[in-house]
Amino acid sequence: MDITGFDIGACGAAVGSIITAIKSLGSAKKAESRAREIEDDRVSTKIRRDEEFRQMQTRLAISEKEIEHLNKRLDEGNNRFERLEKKLDDVVEKQSATNALLSELIGKVGGKSAK
Repeated sequence: MDITGFDIGACGAAVGSIITAIKSLGSAKKAESRAREIEDDRVSTKIRRDEEFRQMQTRLAISEKEIEHLNKRLDEGNNRFERLEKKLDDVVEKQSATNALLSELIGKVGGKSAK
């Protein structure tokens, strides 16, 4: 049996096809591997974002409690200030009345001494 150029060419083409098929399998495995990496990355990113979201919710809840506490303290401070202001007004009012009485008394005493 003689081997012709046609037979060698056909064998070369077959070997080339086999090599191409092997390379394709390698490329497919690489693509599959890359797809897994992308999916794993997407999942880990989602997990990280979910955790960050939970942390933000916690910080927001703490901030709301702090604001509530500060508003309560502010209201208490306003109430104390209003009570002090009322006391001051009462003292000023009493002082004005006392001054008026003293002026009247001084006027009466001064008027008797002048006579």
